[in-house]
Amino acid sequence: MAAGHYTVHRGDTLSSIAARYCGNAGDYRALAAASGIGDPDSIYAGERVTLSCRHAAAAPRAGVQTVSYSRVSSGGVAGCIISRESGGNPRAVNPYSGAGGLFQFLPSTWRSLGFGGLPEDASPATQWAAFDKEVALSGYSAWAPYDGC
Repeated sequence: MAAGHYTVHRGDTLSSIAARYCGNAGDYRALAAASGIGDPDSIYAGERVTLSCRHAAAAPRAGVQTVSYSRVSSGGVAGCIISRESGGNPRAVNPYSGAGGLFQFLPSTWRSLGFGGLPEDASPATQWAAFDKEVALSGYSAWAPYDGC
C-alpha cells in the first residue's frame, strides 16, 4: 500500500488504525515507526499517522464501512463500537489485552457468555450473537465510555 496519512480521532488506537487501513492490527508497530511515535500506547486526537503498512491491504475510502455484514451500518452504537474496536476486522486481536474479534471481547468475557474458542476465530454471525447477549445482560457498559460511542 502506498503511504498515506490518517488523523487520529478520540478513541482510536494504533492497533485499530492498523486493522482498518493495513488489514492487520499487528502493523501498529510499523505505523508508530513511520510516524515517529516513540510510545505506540500514547497517541492523541489530531495527531497524524503515516499509513505505512507491512501487509498489503487496500485502504478503505473515507466514510466507507470496512465490513459488509448486513447488521453493520455507518451509524448506530454497534457500528461505532466496531469502528473503534476492530476497524471492521473480525480477526483483529489486541496484542496487549488478548481481546479479539469485531467487538474486541476479552477471552474471559467470551467464555462467560457461553462461547467456546476465541472470539476472533468465530464467524461474524457468532460475534454478533455474543454482542447481542452482552448488550442484553449489561447494556453497552463493556464499551462505554471508552469508545466514545
